[in-house]
Amino acid sequence: LYSRKGRLDMVRSCFEEMNEIGVQPNVTTYNTLIHAFASLDDLDSAEVAFDQLKAEGLHPNVWTYSSLMKVHLLKKDVHSVRRCFNEMLEENVLPNTITYNTMIDALGKAGLVTE
Repeated sequence: LYSRKGRLDMVRSCFEEMNEIGVQPNVTTYNTLIHAFASLDDLDSAEVAFDQLKAEGLHPNVWTYSSLMKVHLLKKDVHSVRRCFNEMLEENVLPNTITYNTMIDALGKAGLVTE
């Protein structure tokens, strides 16, 4: 809700409040956070949230990787889209339609359609 209204301050505040009252974030929480940051063009915070998720011993799922790939696509960073996709495969996370579409979009924008 806050991200739809452009309230990045409230997105951060809710996440911080969860931690303060002892509510442990899970993968879904981080996926929501990464998506919110990405939708508000705070790409660095999205990457930080992804790193935090992994640092807490949580395992990213297809939605996590797809959101992060979209972050890198927004930054026009095809190398990082590929790296993220390969990491996902190495972690035995199966891509879905969104993941493949993001990869195709990234390769197309980079002029690498034959790959």
